[in-house]
Amino acid sequence: MGAPENPLIFAGVSGGSPNQVIERGVMDNLVTISRNGVYGIHNWLARWTGAHPFYCEKDTQLEEGVRCVSGPFSPGARTPCNLVRLSADGKVLFTSGLWDNSIRTGRVNQHEIIPLGVLYHHKNVISCMELDGKYLATGGRDTTVVIWKLLRKGGECNGLKPHPSAILYGHNSEVTCVALSQELDIVVSGSTEGIVLIHTLKQGTYIRTLVPHVPTEPDSDHFTVSFVGIASNGNLVIAGKLPSNKGGHHSVIYLYTLNGKLIKRAKLEDETSAMFLEGNRVVLGGTTGSLEIRDTDYINIKHKLRLKTGVVAVSKDPRNQHLFVTTTDGKLLILTATAKPFSKTKK
Repeated sequence: MGAPENPLIFAGVSGGSPNQVIERGVMDNLVTISRNGVYGIHNWLARWTGAHPFYCEKDTQLEEGVRCVSGPFSPGARTPCNLVRLSADGKVLFTSGLWDNSIRTGRVNQHEIIPLGVLYHHKNVISCMELDGKYLATGGRDTTVVIWKLLRKGGECNGLKPHPSAILYGHNSEVTCVALSQELDIVVSGSTEGIVLIHTLKQGTYIRTLVPHVPTEPDSDHFTVSFVGIASNGNLVIAGKLPSNKGGHHSVIYLYTLNGKLIKRAKLEDETSAMFLEGNRVVLGGTTGSLEIRDTDYINIKHKLRLKTGVVAVSKDPRNQHLFVTTTDGKLLILTATAKPFSKTKK
C-alpha cells in the first residue's frame, strides 16, 4: 500500500463502530495516508472468525492514479505518525503538518476524502495532534498548544469550530507530542527541550511541569520528549530519546502518576518511532523493528515481537480486534487477537 521511499504514516477505519453488528457483512473503509500525502480508501471487514479474522481489499485507485490530502506535508517532521487523526465516528479526517501551518478537515466516503475546511492559528508548522471526546489538540513549532472543539451536525462529526477554545503556553521549543483526556480534563504536552506540561483541558489552566531527565551537565545528555499518553488508570506515559555513548540515540520510557510522582523509568532496546495507548496497555514501535506491549501500571512487557523493518505508525480498529502497524518498507501489517502474533515474555 506504500513504498520504502513513501511509507504509510496513518491507518484507520472509517465507518466502524464498536457496537455495529458485523455479521451483516457491511464493509467499512480502511483509510491509509502515506508520507507524501497520497491516500487510499480500502474495503475493510472485521470478521471475527478464527480462520479469517478480517477481510481487506486494496483500493484499486492507488494503481490507477494519485489522490492526495490537501496541501503537501512540510519536511522535517520528527514524528509523522502524529500528524493525522480520524474522528471517533470515522467520518472526518484531520490533517496537520502542512506547509501553510494549517489544520485541514475532510469527510471520508466510500471513494474519496471531500474537503470540509481549513483552519489557521499556529504561526509555524503543526508538529502533532490528538483528539478525545469533543476536543482536538494541536502542538506546533511555534511552541504553543491549541485546543479546538469538534463541530457536530446530526449527531456526526462535521469538522472543527472555527475558533480555538484555548491556547496553551509554557514551552520554549517545538511541541513534539500532545495527549488529552476529556474525562480527566487534562492536556499533556512534550517538547524538544525535554519537559512535559500539564494543563486543564476546558479552561487551559497550567497545573504542573514534569522534567523526566535532568542532564548531569548542560547540553551533555539532552532529553527530547517524543511521545506522551494518558492511560485509563490516570497514569502518564512519556517516551523520549537520549544521546547514546555509541552514537545516535536510545529511548527511555517514564511512568508518572497524574500528580507528578515518578513510578518507574525503563530503558528501551530500540529508538521509539511510534506509541499508541489503549486502556491499560501501551504499544511501542521502534526504528529497527521492535514492537512491544507494556502495561501502564509498571510499564512491564506483556508481549513482544520483532519485525524485519522499522515501525512508522501504530493504531487499532474501532472494535479493538486488530492492530495496524505501518513499516519503513511501505507495508501495512495487520495483527489480530485470534492469530496471537505476539510471543509472551518469560517470567
